Amino acid sequence: MAESAREQEIFHEALERPEAEWEEFVRDRAGQDPSLARRVLGLLKGHRRAVEADAEDLVEQVGRAAAAAPAAAPAVPDHIGPYRVLGRLGEGGMGVVYAAEQAEPVRRRVAVKVVRSGVDSAEILARFDAERQALALMSHPNIAQILDAGVHDRRPYFVMERIAGLPITEYCDRVQMPVAGRLELFVAVCGGVQHAHQKGVIHRDLKPSNVLVGDDGGEPIPKIIDFGIAKAVTPSAFEVNVHTELGRIVGTPDYMSPEQCETTALDVDTRADVYSLGALLYELLTGATVFGLFDGSIGFDEMRSTIRDREPVRPSARLAQAPQRAQEAAGSRGARPDDLARHLRADLDWITLKALAKDRGRRYQTASELAADVSRYLRGEPVVARPPSRVYRISKFVRRNRAATSSALVASMALVAATVVSASFAVSEREQQLRTLAANAALEEQRGRAQAMVDFLTQDLLTSASPSAGPGLGRDVTMREALDVAAQSLDARSAAGGVFADRPAVVAQLRAAIGETYADLGAYEGAERELTEALRTARAHLDRLDPTVLGAVLELGTVHRALSNDELAELYYREAITLWEEAFGDGPEVLVPLGNYGVFLDSVGRTSEALAIYERVFQERRRTEGESNVDTIMAAANLVSILERVGEGERAREIAAQFLDVARTHHGDDAAITLSMLQSRVLSLAGADLRGEALPLCEELVDRSRRVFGPEHDQTAYALNTYGNLLRDRGDLDGALAAFEEAVEAYESTLGLEHRERYLVHANLADVLVRMGRFGEAAEILESVCELVDDKEPEGRPERGIVHGLFSDALSGLDLHEDAAREAVLAYGILSDAESVRPGDLTRAAQRAARAYARWNHAAPTPDRAELAKEWADIAAASGQGG
Repeated sequence: MAESAREQEIFHEALERPEAEWEEFVRDRAGQDPSLARRVLGLLKGHRRAVEADAEDLVEQVGRAAAAAPAAAPAVPDHIGPYRVLGRLGEGGMGVVYAAEQAEPVRRRVAVKVVRSGVDSAEILARFDAERQALALMSHPNIAQILDAGVHDRRPYFVMERIAGLPITEYCDRVQMPVAGRLELFVAVCGGVQHAHQKGVIHRDLKPSNVLVGDDGGEPIPKIIDFGIAKAVTPSAFEVNVHTELGRIVGTPDYMSPEQCETTALDVDTRADVYSLGALLYELLTGATVFGLFDGSIGFDEMRSTIRDREPVRPSARLAQAPQRAQEAAGSRGARPDDLARHLRADLDWITLKALAKDRGRRYQTASELAADVSRYLRGEPVVARPPSRVYRISKFVRRNRAATSSALVASMALVAATVVSASFAVSEREQQLRTLAANAALEEQRGRAQAMVDFLTQDLLTSASPSAGPGLGRDVTMREALDVAAQSLDARSAAGGVFADRPAVVAQLRAAIGETYADLGAYEGAERELTEALRTARAHLDRLDPTVLGAVLELGTVHRALSNDELAELYYREAITLWEEAFGDGPEVLVPLGNYGVFLDSVGRTSEALAIYERVFQERRRTEGESNVDTIMAAANLVSILERVGEGERAREIAAQFLDVARTHHGDDAAITLSMLQSRVLSLAGADLRGEALPLCEELVDRSRRVFGPEHDQTAYALNTYGNLLRDRGDLDGALAAFEEAVEAYESTLGLEHRERYLVHANLADVLVRMGRFGEAAEILESVCELVDDKEPEGRPERGIVHGLFSDALSGLDLHEDAAREAVLAYGILSDAESVRPGDLTRAAQRAARAYARWNHAAPTPDRAELAKEWADIAAASGQGG
């Protein structure tokens, strides 16, 4: 019998029985298939709520399920796009998921999620696209990865990796995994959730069925799936944040935080997912959900009251309440009931209850904090979730060091009862009416804001690419062109009389999203325009710590750095750090603006300050997020880039090699973070004159960058510049010239003619021309580059000296000896004053000055020129011996 038909049969049979008998009947009929029992009980629970009409959302969901129950499942298509469909995996409110096979360029099994036929409202399509974008934002070994997207039969779809696994609780029970193994899996899940939060995405429906575990070479790997009701922490996390379920419950009651079960919950943040992780941990430890809301035995209002007000029973006490269930739970964990309860008592009780705190301010503030405490427990270290008494810490020390502890420690403890005093405040009827009116007005504003953003997405941004949209841009529109149209449309819509004229919060969020996308495309002038206006609007109408403000200030620092507006960049970076510290305290979130500020300091030659920041960010990321985290790998790449320049090349190469392997293993060869680490590895090898090892890696870097970023992206240009340097140093001048020319063109199309990266690559191109004897072309380029570096590069930056030295070489080739000598001496002076220079740079600069005076003296001999040539030769010799 087909799986869906069997569900329907048991569902209808159960409806003919008293409600009190549903669970026992369903579990009996489902036999050895607990997943089937849960699905049917879920239908029954929804049916009961629909009958009671307790909530509009549940009525709609169960009504669809009831209407579909007696009908045959829709036909499975043969293909969706280029993917051959193998069967149906599941179905939700807005999409159907199919198992499919990809034939080329690689053969593999995948999962394809496509919008259901007939479900085409703007909200559903926006939610579906938001889920696709949420998955695309993330790259983590414990999150199902998105592989492709497209349109089939006028319905959008996206392709994910196929997760051949079971819900985490079922997997653990099936293999009788002990508590320690379950906790290790749980820590990995927390890592995936933390990654999502760092990308600005709240899952909002974390539960066992959305965490699948499969075996990868015998090693269990959990994967988080189903971001269908995810919420953006900041609107820029998705193109638009349109799918907050205003006036409806979002999530699954057994795993839902108190703030999430409010029908007017407008400020759900990442701590809602921390609560859900706590509920998942509770079930992993005990085999039971926190409140047992799954069976549908209570009404909607009582369910909400339970989640908001009822304190959960400690996991160890929960086992004692149900001896039969405790026996089953212990058996599936390879333990006896008494031993299991003892195992959970104290630390694991404290950790779980802290994650499940009603007041989110008392929970772990991040998923990584929760994971860190679980890891401390696994290592036998004190956990932060319980009072750190002296006796407790001593007992932990003894357990970790039994062999070294020769005497017994006896402690007596006094129990102090704490009295909690609650105060109630009388509210007048009139005041209550005013509060209700204000709350309703706020709710209506939020609903209108969400609808306005949906309208903008569907009517302005998406229709610009529609061939049937009248004056649209056509089907081959680029993202940059679509953004230009959207920005112009937003200008008109936000002007006096426009539909957004009285919705400044919507305008600020949309401008910030457009600005950040411009920046991602390397269109920094457009990004600066939109982000500046977004920040102005947000500051006038939103809280000073609103996510739109926080994001815009930080992004403007990055944009002005890219535009070489150093003073403005530093102002924005410093403000971002201040605001983020105020918003997040000493949480790991503050490492984001701090790390960006380090990149800025490095770019303007403040090497020692940058190094201190890079080191701090790297160590803290590594400690709190783990080595495979994207932010940790990026921090490693930044650190590598500066270590070579401060004389720690060996450490730079070690870190680069280690984290390149980590990035390839956990994120794949084409991931942006892998390419960043590959760039760092190449530079670390080149800095040690290991160019034979660096060249094939750099060829790979250029090839992948062209494919991943495109030929006109600044990351591709950066890779080409590195490649050109390697080819030049190996004597392949033609190859180097071609690489530098391509890099210059890429930078010109993205950053403009006077951007720092573009003119420095142009200097490299001129250097090749000098080596080829094309001195006139080189001198013309270098004269303009010298003007730019003198104008834009800060004092102490070695690039100024290097460019003036190259100009000296070109002038010498043109027999302009006096000018060549002047430029050579200027170059040496700049380099000698620089905060950090590469080994040998000063020696080469002195040798250049010696050659310039020697050639000048050869052309027009004088004693002074001969003496200066000798003096510079002596300086070069002394510099070489010292280095």
